[in-house]
Amino acid sequence: MAKLLDVRTIVHHLSVGLRYSITDADVNQPRPERIQSIYHEFAIKILGVPESSFTMLPTLDGIQDRDPDLHRKSDFLILLYTIMSSFFEDFGSLKLSMCDLVNPNPKNARNFLACLADFVHFYKFADDIFTRTQEQFAEHRKNIEVSESLMKRKERDLDNVKGELEVTNRRKAELDSEIERLAAKFNRLYAEESTLREEIMACIAQGEKIDGRKKEIEVETESTRQQIELLSEDLMPSAREVRDDIEQLRKQKMEYSEMSNNSRNVNARLIGQMTECGQLNINFEKYEVNLQKLHKLAEELKEKEKEYSYGKTESSDREQAINELHDKIEDVKTEMENGKEKHELAWTEQKEFLSQMEAKKQQVRADISRANKENTKVSAETRLKIKEVSDLKSERSKMQRDFERQIKEMTEQVETVILKHNKTMSKITKSMRKYATNLNEIENAVRYDPGQDKHDTHDSNSIA
Repeated sequence: MAKLLDVRTIVHHLSVGLRYSITDADVNQPRPERIQSIYHEFAIKILGVPESSFTMLPTLDGIQDRDPDLHRKSDFLILLYTIMSSFFEDFGSLKLSMCDLVNPNPKNARNFLACLADFVHFYKFADDIFTRTQEQFAEHRKNIEVSESLMKRKERDLDNVKGELEVTNRRKAELDSEIERLAAKFNRLYAEESTLREEIMACIAQGEKIDGRKKEIEVETESTRQQIELLSEDLMPSAREVRDDIEQLRKQKMEYSEMSNNSRNVNARLIGQMTECGQLNINFEKYEVNLQKLHKLAEELKEKEKEYSYGKTESSDREQAINELHDKIEDVKTEMENGKEKHELAWTEQKEFLSQMEAKKQQVRADISRANKENTKVSAETRLKIKEVSDLKSERSKMQRDFERQIKEMTEQVETVILKHNKTMSKITKSMRKYATNLNEIENAVRYDPGQDKHDTHDSNSIA
């Protein structure tokens, strides 16, 4: 039995729910055309009965000689009676008669209208909840899509960081190759230094030998001159002896002349070798300067290798941070997938509930269509349907609360993960900047002047 509402409440619920003008007189002093009009609006707007269902009786659809215009009013009353009597029996435990449509009794009309008002009020409440739930679902769906877009953008940023890391690793390999080249050059120059030292010592020894040979020639020349003087004092008056002595002196003079030429040649070679020794000394001094530069460069390389080792440690930490970030992103993806599954489950349950409601609605329509043959229902079935409607209302409210709670939890989880992700990306950016600064210092340290390298090579060739 429907709850008997006061007249003002009945008028308010029906006017708002049906969007149709209803007055107190329609309840207290019902007229047939007004009652039929209210029932007609209720069947179309609330029960969803199409307008075409009020134009022709289903059982008379195939009769050829029947005039629709002549029977329009009677067909309308029969169809309206069939629909509304089935509704009142199912949801209000009320018995509608044709007299209630043609000559309505105020008391019965109020009971029927109270049943309609109660149902319209429930329908409006359920429709508002469904609309609000649909809007919330669309909003949360949009938030999830925004979060997924943000995750994709962060994945692209991570790919960019990985690309920069690969560029950094290639640059590191180039620096390692440059360090190896400089080390090889240093070893080569060090070996050339040893060779030059040996050549200088050999030149010095050769110069000492030349000086000794020069002194020996000078002693021999002085001895020859003294012998000439002695021979001049001891000349024999004999012409033969004089000729022999002259011939011997001529030979000795030629020998002395040859020895003098040899002495001049030796002196010239000695002067050339002394000049070369002087040039070697100059080149050796330049080489000493270059060697000092190389030693200094080697010390700087050792320092930069220490800094580079520190940079490698930072690079390893950065790679570890990137791996941790990737793990966190995977965790976020997992949480997002779990959230989506919960969301889809809630939406599936919501759709199932709506499907059940739609099935109930279709069942009512089916009952209305069968009302031409079955106009009575067992009271126990009516009470059972009313209980099912009440249970559905309770279940829908519970599902709505659970759905809102799940959406709120998922939103908080997404916001927390995004905040952690932003903090981690900030730390990685700082590490990348610091690492780039260290790399620039290493590049400036190992960068060499091609002109200076060419000059050092020219000096080495001159010494050789």
